[in-house]
Amino acid sequence: MKKAIKTVAFSAVVIMGLSVSAIAQKAPAKDVKSAKKATSELNLSDAQKAQLKANHEQAKANRDKFKSSLTAEQKKIVENKTLDRKTKAKQLQATLSPEQRAAQKANLEQAKKNHQAFHASLTAEQKAKADSLKGKRMAHKGAKKSPKKG
Repeated sequence: MKKAIKTVAFSAVVIMGLSVSAIAQKAPAKDVKSAKKATSELNLSDAQKAQLKANHEQAKANRDKFKSSLTAEQKKIVENKTLDRKTKAKQLQATLSPEQRAAQKANLEQAKKNHQAFHASLTAEQKAKADSLKGKRMAHKGAKKSPKKG
Protein backbone atom coordinates (compact mmCIF):
# COMPACT_ATOMS: atom_id res chain seq x y z
CA MET A 1 0.00 0.00 0.00
CA LYS A 2 2.84 2.37 0.77
CA LYS A 3 4.18 1.64 -2.68
CA ALA A 4 0.88 2.75 -4.12
CA ILE A 5 0.87 5.76 -1.88
CA LYS A 6 4.46 6.51 -2.73
CA THR A 7 3.72 6.11 -6.43
CA VAL A 8 0.74 8.44 -6.18
CA ALA A 9 2.65 10.87 -4.02
CA PHE A 10 5.65 10.74 -6.35
CA SER A 11 3.41 11.35 -9.34
CA ALA A 12 1.76 14.22 -7.55
CA VAL A 13 5.07 15.72 -6.53
CA VAL A 14 6.40 15.43 -10.04
CA ILE A 15 3.21 16.90 -11.35
CA MET A 16 3.23 19.66 -8.82
CA GLY A 17 6.64 20.89 -9.77
CA LEU A 18 9.32 19.39 -7.56
CA SER A 19 10.58 17.80 -10.70
CA VAL A 20 9.10 20.40 -12.99
CA SER A 21 10.58 19.03 -16.16
CA ALA A 22 8.59 15.84 -15.75
CA ILE A 23 5.37 17.77 -16.11
CA ALA A 24 5.27 17.25 -19.84
CA GLN A 25 6.32 13.62 -19.69
CA LYS A 26 4.10 10.59 -19.16
CA ALA A 27 4.82 8.12 -16.38
CA PRO A 28 6.80 5.16 -17.67
CA ALA A 29 4.74 2.02 -18.19
CA LYS A 30 6.85 0.29 -15.54
CA ASP A 31 5.67 2.79 -12.89
CA VAL A 32 2.05 2.32 -13.92
CA LYS A 33 2.39 -1.45 -13.73
CA SER A 34 4.07 -1.31 -10.33
CA ALA A 35 1.36 1.02 -9.01
CA LYS A 36 -1.36 -1.35 -10.20
CA LYS A 37 0.48 -4.31 -8.68
CA ALA A 38 0.85 -2.50 -5.37
CA THR A 39 -2.80 -1.54 -5.21
CA SER A 40 -3.86 -5.08 -5.97
CA GLU A 41 -1.53 -6.47 -3.28
CA LEU A 42 -3.02 -4.09 -0.72
CA ASN A 43 -6.58 -5.25 -1.35
CA LEU A 44 -7.94 -1.71 -1.44
CA SER A 45 -11.61 -1.17 -0.80
CA ASP A 46 -13.77 0.37 -3.50
CA ALA A 47 -13.79 3.62 -1.52
CA GLN A 48 -9.98 3.64 -1.34
CA LYS A 49 -9.72 2.94 -5.06
CA ALA A 50 -12.15 5.78 -5.75
CA GLN A 51 -10.13 8.09 -3.51
CA LEU A 52 -6.94 7.15 -5.30
CA LYS A 53 -8.59 7.74 -8.67
CA ALA A 54 -9.93 11.13 -7.56
CA ASN A 55 -6.47 12.10 -6.31
CA HIS A 56 -4.97 11.07 -9.64
CA GLU A 57 -7.56 13.02 -11.61
CA GLN A 58 -7.04 16.11 -9.50
CA ALA A 59 -3.29 15.88 -9.94
CA LYS A 60 -3.74 15.49 -13.70
CA ALA A 61 -6.01 18.55 -13.83
CA ASN A 62 -3.47 20.56 -11.83
CA ARG A 63 -0.65 19.36 -14.09
CA ASP A 64 -2.60 20.28 -17.21
CA LYS A 65 -3.45 23.72 -15.82
CA PHE A 66 0.18 24.36 -14.90
CA LYS A 67 1.38 23.05 -18.25
CA SER A 68 -0.99 25.42 -20.04
CA SER A 69 0.56 28.35 -18.15
CA LEU A 70 4.01 27.66 -19.61
CA THR A 71 5.40 30.15 -22.08
CA ALA A 72 6.87 29.08 -25.42
CA GLU A 73 10.36 29.42 -23.92
CA GLN A 74 9.42 27.25 -20.95
CA LYS A 75 7.85 24.62 -23.19
CA LYS A 76 11.08 24.45 -25.19
CA ILE A 77 12.99 23.70 -21.99
CA VAL A 78 10.55 20.95 -21.01
CA GLU A 79 10.61 19.40 -24.48
CA ASN A 80 14.40 19.55 -24.88
CA LYS A 81 15.42 15.90 -25.14
CA THR A 82 19.14 16.71 -24.89
CA LEU A 83 18.81 17.79 -21.24
CA ASP A 84 18.52 15.45 -18.27
CA ARG A 85 15.59 15.84 -15.89
CA LYS A 86 17.51 17.74 -13.20
CA THR A 87 18.91 20.23 -15.70
CA LYS A 88 15.46 20.78 -17.20
CA ALA A 89 13.99 21.34 -13.76
CA LYS A 90 16.72 23.82 -12.81
CA GLN A 91 16.38 25.77 -16.07
CA LEU A 92 12.60 25.78 -15.89
CA GLN A 93 12.56 26.88 -12.25
CA ALA A 94 14.71 29.88 -13.20
CA THR A 95 12.09 31.02 -15.73
CA LEU A 96 8.92 30.62 -13.63
CA SER A 97 6.82 33.64 -12.84
CA PRO A 98 5.67 34.35 -9.28
CA GLU A 99 2.19 33.13 -10.27
CA GLN A 100 3.61 29.86 -11.62
CA ARG A 101 5.64 29.36 -8.44
CA ALA A 102 2.54 30.00 -6.34
CA ALA A 103 0.60 27.48 -8.42
CA GLN A 104 3.38 24.92 -7.91
CA LYS A 105 3.30 25.47 -4.18
CA ALA A 106 -0.50 25.20 -3.99
CA ASN A 107 -0.48 22.06 -6.12
CA LEU A 108 2.19 20.47 -3.95
CA GLU A 109 0.26 21.29 -0.79
CA GLN A 110 -2.87 19.76 -2.28
CA ALA A 111 -0.97 16.64 -3.27
CA LYS A 112 0.38 16.31 0.28
CA LYS A 113 -3.13 16.67 1.72
CA ASN A 114 -4.44 14.03 -0.66
CA HIS A 115 -1.57 11.70 0.23
CA GLN A 116 -2.16 12.14 3.96
CA ALA A 117 -5.91 11.58 3.61
CA PHE A 118 -5.34 8.43 1.57
CA HIS A 119 -2.75 7.12 4.02
CA ALA A 120 -5.17 7.76 6.89
CA SER A 121 -7.78 5.62 5.11
CA LEU A 122 -5.53 2.54 5.18
CA THR A 123 -6.07 -0.23 7.68
CA ALA A 124 -3.24 -1.33 9.94
CA GLU A 125 -2.79 -4.42 7.76
CA GLN A 126 -2.63 -2.32 4.58
CA LYS A 127 -0.11 0.03 6.17
CA ALA A 128 2.07 -2.91 7.20
CA LYS A 129 1.92 -4.37 3.69
CA ALA A 130 2.67 -0.96 2.21
CA ASP A 131 5.72 -0.61 4.46
CA SER A 132 6.90 -4.01 3.29
CA LEU A 133 6.48 -3.06 -0.36
CA LYS A 134 8.26 0.23 0.24
CA GLY A 135 11.19 -1.59 1.85
CA LYS A 136 11.47 -3.91 -1.13
CA ARG A 137 11.31 -1.01 -3.56
CA MET A 138 13.93 0.97 -1.66
CA ALA A 139 16.23 -2.05 -1.51
CA HIS A 140 15.78 -2.50 -5.26
CA LYS A 141 16.51 1.18 -5.94
CA GLY A 142 19.60 1.00 -3.74
CA ALA A 143 20.83 -2.00 -5.70
CA LYS A 144 20.37 -0.09 -8.96
CA LYS A 145 22.31 2.94 -7.72
CA SER A 146 25.24 0.99 -6.32
CA PRO A 147 28.26 1.07 -8.61
CA LYS A 148 29.20 -2.27 -10.07
CA LYS A 149 32.27 -3.82 -8.55
CA GLY A 150 34.66 -5.78 -10.59
